Amino acid sequence: QTQETKENCNFIIYDIGYEWESKQDLIEKADKLLVLCGTKPYELPFTGRLQRKYYGQQAYLLCPFVAEEQREEVRKLLQKEAQQVLFLEYQPEPTIIEPRNQKVFETIIKEYVTGA
Repeated sequence: QTQETKENCNFIIYDIGYEWESKQDLIEKADKLLVLCGTKPYELPFTGRLQRKYYGQQAYLLCPFVAEEQREEVRKLLQKEAQQVLFLEYQPEPTIIEPRNQKVFETIIKEYVTGA
């Protein structure tokens, strides 16, 4: 759903999925662009198309399921000028008491919390 909430809130998150080509107005208005990137060989062409489409636009490229020993290689492949690669740990239930991806999300919202 793309209708904005009437509630007072700090963040609105749109999950665009594969509809990204038809949702350009939402993407262009976004303060933060979070792109969930596949890093498996068959997913990299789609990830590459997204990167080219948003080249120069600030974005966080969120990469799940990347083995620790492969992360630097993936970072070198994907990280561009305004696009920062962040790796997500497997977390089947995002509401568990000790979230595994807390540092990643703190990085994304830090400027809203600290004003920096």
